Amino acid sequence: MQKRITIFDTVRGFTMISMAGFHACYDLAYLYGWDMPWFTQTVFQDIWRASISWVFLFIAGWMCTLSRNNIKRAAKYALAALVVWLATTLVSIDDSVNFGIIYCMAACTGIVALTDPVLKKISARWGMSLCLLLFALTWSIPKTIYPVPHLAWLGFPSRGLSQVITTPSSRFSLCILQDTTPHT
Repeated sequence: MQKRITIFDTVRGFTMISMAGFHACYDLAYLYGWDMPWFTQTVFQDIWRASISWVFLFIAGWMCTLSRNNIKRAAKYALAALVVWLATTLVSIDDSVNFGIIYCMAACTGIVALTDPVLKKISARWGMSLCLLLFALTWSIPKTIYPVPHLAWLGFPSRGLSQVITTPSSRFSLCILQDTTPHT
């Protein structure tokens, strides 16, 4: 049996605790209406979220180099993401998780598995340069609204397709899909 690399398990464990804390703060602020300006009105939320997702992606990426079967790993991530989507869709308190970090890990691991022969031919210097360039080019995508109305169910933002409605009788927000673009 192969020995586990303890540092990865330790960092992953601390990051899972951080993720639980983040989700607790998110729920308290946005679902239960707690006044948490340090979380809702500052850059702290974005930094905290990024620290969690980037660590998970870093560890998942590193594990790709150690894995015997990345297709199987990608399938496990995809199954976990499906379970998260089903649970958040059935509960539907806020909004279902359409493309969260686990989906991203599944997609990235699948891409690595499928492109592995090509990736092994690229030097580390060129690979890192290409990754940094792609990162810089795609940095603003999550902050941009672009018209992909038929992919909104995948979590892509789209103009006029999603609308948040807050009901006065509760503190819950209900996100519904409603096409508000004019039809010709």
